[in-house]
Amino acid sequence: MKNKNEEYMQGTTRILQDSPAEIDEFGGKGHDRTANALVDALNQMQGRDGAVGLEGSWGAGKSTVIRIAQKKLAALDGSNLKHSIFTFDLWAHQSDDFRRAFLESFVAWLAAQKMLASETLDKARDEIRDRVKSVTVESTKKYNAFGIVFILILPLLPFIYSWLGPSALKPPSDSTSSPSWPFHVALTLVAVLYGSVAFRFVNLFYVVDWRHFRFSLARSGKSFSDAASNCVSMFSRDVESETTKQNIRETDPTTIEFHRIFRNLLSGAQSRGICIINVLDNIDRLPKDSVANTWSEVRALFAIRGGPGIQPHDNVLVVLPYDKKFVMNALGEEGEDKEADFIEKTFSRTLRVAPPISHDWRSFFLAKLKDCFSKAIDEELSERLFRLLRYSFQKTSTHASPRRIIHFVNELGALDAQWQRTISLEACAVYILNRKEIESKSDSLQKEGTIHPRYVQIANVDDIHREIAALAFNVEPAAANQVLLQDPIAKALISSRVENLRKLATVPGFDDVLQDVLQEPSREWLLTPEGVLDRVCVNLAGLQLDDARAKVCWRDIASDIQKSNIAIWPDIDVVKAFSLAISGIRSPLEAPQLARKIQSILGGTPQEIEQIGLFDYGVAWFSASMAIQESLQAVVTDDVFKEFRQKTIISLNSTAILGCAHHCAQSGNYRLSDVHQTQCDRQQLEQSFINLVNSKPSIALAVLNQLSGYFSIDNFERLQIEILSILKTNALGSNEDEPKRAALLQIAKMLCLKMGDGALEKWKALVKPLTLDGSLALHARAASEAGDKSSSAQAVAMLMALQDSTKPYPIPSDHPQMGSVVIAAVQWFNDLLSEGTDDAEFIALIAKASPDLSPFGNWLRRGLPGDEATILYAQVLREIIRTVNMTRLNSYETLGAYPEIKTFIGDDEVVFTFLRNLQNWNLSFKSDKAKLLTFSSILIADIQAQAADTSLNIILESIDKVVLGATQEEWQQAFSEQNDLLRLLIIRQKDTALTPPVSEYRPALLDHAVSLLKGGTKIKKFKQDWQIVVDGLGQHNQTTLAGDVLLALSNIVVNDEGLLLFIECYREIADRMKFSEYPNISLNQVYSKLIVSPSPIATEFIDRHLNEIDALLMDASNESRGAFIETIKSQSISDRQDADRLIDLRKRFRITDDTLEEERDGENNYPAKNEEAK
Repeated sequence: MKNKNEEYMQGTTRILQDSPAEIDEFGGKGHDRTANALVDALNQMQGRDGAVGLEGSWGAGKSTVIRIAQKKLAALDGSNLKHSIFTFDLWAHQSDDFRRAFLESFVAWLAAQKMLASETLDKARDEIRDRVKSVTVESTKKYNAFGIVFILILPLLPFIYSWLGPSALKPPSDSTSSPSWPFHVALTLVAVLYGSVAFRFVNLFYVVDWRHFRFSLARSGKSFSDAASNCVSMFSRDVESETTKQNIRETDPTTIEFHRIFRNLLSGAQSRGICIINVLDNIDRLPKDSVANTWSEVRALFAIRGGPGIQPHDNVLVVLPYDKKFVMNALGEEGEDKEADFIEKTFSRTLRVAPPISHDWRSFFLAKLKDCFSKAIDEELSERLFRLLRYSFQKTSTHASPRRIIHFVNELGALDAQWQRTISLEACAVYILNRKEIESKSDSLQKEGTIHPRYVQIANVDDIHREIAALAFNVEPAAANQVLLQDPIAKALISSRVENLRKLATVPGFDDVLQDVLQEPSREWLLTPEGVLDRVCVNLAGLQLDDARAKVCWRDIASDIQKSNIAIWPDIDVVKAFSLAISGIRSPLEAPQLARKIQSILGGTPQEIEQIGLFDYGVAWFSASMAIQESLQAVVTDDVFKEFRQKTIISLNSTAILGCAHHCAQSGNYRLSDVHQTQCDRQQLEQSFINLVNSKPSIALAVLNQLSGYFSIDNFERLQIEILSILKTNALGSNEDEPKRAALLQIAKMLCLKMGDGALEKWKALVKPLTLDGSLALHARAASEAGDKSSSAQAVAMLMALQDSTKPYPIPSDHPQMGSVVIAAVQWFNDLLSEGTDDAEFIALIAKASPDLSPFGNWLRRGLPGDEATILYAQVLREIIRTVNMTRLNSYETLGAYPEIKTFIGDDEVVFTFLRNLQNWNLSFKSDKAKLLTFSSILIADIQAQAADTSLNIILESIDKVVLGATQEEWQQAFSEQNDLLRLLIIRQKDTALTPPVSEYRPALLDHAVSLLKGGTKIKKFKQDWQIVVDGLGQHNQTTLAGDVLLALSNIVVNDEGLLLFIECYREIADRMKFSEYPNISLNQVYSKLIVSPSPIATEFIDRHLNEIDALLMDASNESRGAFIETIKSQSISDRQDADRLIDLRKRFRITDDTLEEERDGENNYPAKNEEAK
């Protein structure tokens, strides 16, 4: 039974060693080929100095190439030559001096390889490292004053002891006795000691010349303490001066010394038949600022010799692996020319170690994967891991290399050993490949783009984001999402930035954690400072939640709002945020109740309302109300929403209602008065509006349209009187008054529309006095001079609309309030009317304002060329038509003037746009046939070409009914007079195959054709289009008509001119006539007349029917035949311009000068039909 340790060891992964391989393990064998090239270069360079560059990116396999080359060189070794590679790691010695470190490493390597004697190597070490020096050391002792006194007293201690001892207290036994001899000896020694000290002190402290016995009081330079210290230490064993020999480590050898030592060693080693190859590795791992110096030292190895003498076998052969991009960047030699020059000067040959392609390194990766993992990895998993690593290389533009592959597999094995397959290897691989981005910021996993979707797709692992989060936070996968998201979600919910929560929503597991976070705190948020719950609503609304989760998240919040007694005012934004819960709960039944609750808590104290003003309060109130409506509309049906909105009664002050109207105008959803009821008095509202005009005229302009439903015609009339009164009595001459003038003029024009078409004359009556006294002209000119083109254009448009004709306004007298300035203003307008303006923008503004003030027909009559036209009217009319800005348009009048309009505009594109726009107007032509017939051909043709797909097609349909309904008498009149009915037929026939009833149309056409042959009528207007008239019969009826015309020839006398017109206009009919059935009539009535006619029409017809004439001559009677020949013969050739044609005709019909007499004798040159057949 296996123990736990054995089971654990079996479950672990093996660590792969990143050491150079001795064989090329990649499928492409690129390393092997590069190694062969390296061996070849080294063999060629033996015996001379030089270097081979091995260029490749980090991890590309440069060391592997060297190892393979080493093996190949070993295979070439013989008795006379052996190769040996010395590798020096520049990276490992980056903190050492290069020369010393290199030589020491080289000596150590030589010793290990036993290439030189130990004595030689020791000597070399001494030369590299040591110097012998003699060093003299001086040492002295110095005592302080207490030390000096103590030493001097020390010899006296025995005497002091004797003097103070017990014997000193005893009375002397014999006063005459003398001291003993030891006492005298001791005393002598003390005297000698102190004498020596004194002598020493004098000798040191003063200058004494003992040779000449001279003594001087001059000081020797030593201090008293120094001299005394020296004296008392004179009996010490310490020496004052000592000379020793020491080995002192000095700096790196000089360049010459370095190369001398190096080449001496090389010479000694290589003289034994050994070729030393120096590999200097890892230069591309050095700091950039040290690369330049190192590179120069490396180059000096083979470029500089150690002295003038040349020793045998001292050549230097170097291999330098390097990353070109890194080295060139570090050296500042970037650029193709600089790089090439630098490399060429350094190396004799450069070999490139290229990174393998995916096909080459796939098998290497799979083999390393198998080596690392003791547990079996199936082929599908191995393939996914390979694809993940390959995509990472592609995405980061990184070349695959053995080192990178081994590093990745080792990291994968480490994570697998840590997690024991509780996390998939695919997730581990994605984590490793994106670790830098994941660990760069604490919230990186919450960002959608941190891990590219392609990684997730290749990995094909469910909940891969959760597993990656588990790896990042080192927690169990089940708890990963909660650890990852709980705190960020709680913070993001109350954040003022919606995107914070929205970004978190992209993280897998977000929905589950969100519900946990919202489980409890939602009821507590109302107790926190104001503005928290509304932020929660806003942030939740920014998420795309499904129905189930939305209900869970929003119901609690909706309940809080229902129970809340929070004062909404003055923060209306809170109401907008709360209203998001209406759509959030997604319940058609509960949503209206919640909306009513929020609507009911809108309000504020009188003090608060007074503080911001009634108008602004109305804006805020309606803004909140709109937010409630928008949220409710997304949940309930249209009927429920409409009911809710209509029940929203605005129970506010009249000034606040104006604020509501202002916000409603800005939102643009609907008109306030069309939807909401108010409880405000209309006269109060009218007065509040007038006050608003005086205080905020620009806002009043926007508000007026919103209040239309609350006002009657009488209200509008009173408002107009108030507005005109201000304009009539106030010149508004200051700069501050310009906005007010602009608003007043716009309101005056707008009230014209509000009063309606029926009250247009009443509006004119109200405004007319301002044109007569010059006040309106004054405002027009003042606005123009102030640069307010829009306001000036409004006033000019009113002046033009109120004119009875295009005649200038009479010059008024002085104005009661404005004085004589009105005179110049009226003259300014009159000049503008007659001369026009070059300001296209000003014209466009007038044209924009004009249609509301006067019917389009008025501008049409005064703008088109004519007696009433003026330049300004023409300019404005052209712009009205160009912009298709028309009101109160009379369809018949406009369509009738279409040719003049088209000529006046002169731009087909503009005219066609104008024409198509007419479809928007009432076009009823069924009952007015006379007006239809007056529509111009240009109009009908343009409708056919440009507007047949619009409602204008009713015009074409009405014309078709008139054409198809015409009687025989009307067609006879049309053919005779060539009137509008015939014109419309031709136009419509060009566009469509219109066929009038045959019973009415063919008899009338037959009468016209016969009358034409008789010379009783002419075709003046539509000769070139008459074939279109004939086409109205259809093919079958044209043949019938041809027979009828031929039959009618027997009863009429054909007119020569009429015949030519018939042939020209009824050509198709003439060609269909079967002349062979009536040879005599045909020869007499048709061919005899045409054969001698010089008209090209006759000539062309005869030429097309020559064969038919031959047949007629054979079938006709002698009389008819003779008359035909006589007609030809009677023509004098000399008098005819077409003499050659006449001669040809005579030859064709065998006519000679005596032909007539022969016929008289009964001889016939044209045999009968039966004889000719024989």
